[in-house]
Formats: sequence, C-alpha cells, structure tokens
Amino acid sequence: ANIEEQLTKMGATIGDAEANLGETEIRDGYLARAEFLYSIDDKDAAVEAFAEVEKKTVAIGQKLDLVFFLLRLGLCYHDQKFLAR
Repeated sequence: ANIEEQLTKMGATIGDAEANLGETEIRDGYLARAEFLYSIDDKDAAVEAFAEVEKKTVAIGQKLDLVFFLLRLGLCYHDQKFLAR
C-alpha cells in the first residue's frame, strides 16, 4: 500500500507539473518516479519510466546520466541482452 501511495503521489506531482510548471519540473517528476521504481526492484516498470524520461530530456549530460543509470540497472540484474542494446 505504501508503494502505491507513493506512486499515486508522484503521478499527482507529474500531473501538476504538466499543468502548471515547466519542462524541467516535468522531467524531474518523471525521473523521480523512474528512480523510485528502480529502488523497489521493479525492473520492467523502471525501464519504461526511464524511456519516458528520455523523451523529456534535451541536455546531453542528462541523457548520459540516463544511459549510466540503465547500465547500472542491467548490471544489477545480470541482463546481458539488455546491456547489449
């Protein structure tokens, strides 16, 4: 229940950012959700969430951060096929 509450809260934060704030805040909301999913070991949802963050990312440095985060994810699960992508 605690996980669902946090995801609901993050969804509300993202919705508010999309309605009232700028692109940076929207991206930060999606990134927080992706990192949370990673922290609770939901690999598939985390990969999808990071893909959504990538769509919202413009800066090269931030894109590299996402690549390194996904590398850590693949290494954590010893997923060779995922790392080869």
